[in-house]
Amino acid sequence: KITMAGNVSQHGVFGTLNGATVKNVHVINMWSNGWSASTLGYTAYNTTFENVTITIYGNTISDISSSVGAVVGAETGGCTWKDVTINVDQAQGTLFKTINKDNKMDTFENVTVNGTITQFSDKGTPNGVTIVATGA
Repeated sequence: KITMAGNVSQHGVFGTLNGATVKNVHVINMWSNGWSASTLGYTAYNTTFENVTITIYGNTISDISSSVGAVVGAETGGCTWKDVTINVDQAQGTLFKTINKDNKMDTFENVTVNGTITQFSDKGTPNGVTIVATGA
């Protein structure tokens, strides 16, 4: 379990991931309001996320007009997201700014978002993702 006490960095816990595996981890972000923060990292390419729980607290996760998503800040491409739970508290905005970058498709399997968000990504909500709204 990794707890971040008020992330204000767009680079999150891992910065840039490429060809990595993130597995069996729970990341808690005690959100600092602001457009520039992300939880896992700024970019992720060809990376596997499996059995991961992400919990984001705060009044706002990310303004959809900004260039940063609350889970991965800028973009993902070629990533696999399997058995991932994303919990957002009193949240709005976007979780991923851009998925499927450069036509490198991300795959989502058994991904659940618990909370209220404005959008999953700028490309919508992909197959394999279930959003369970928990109030505004």
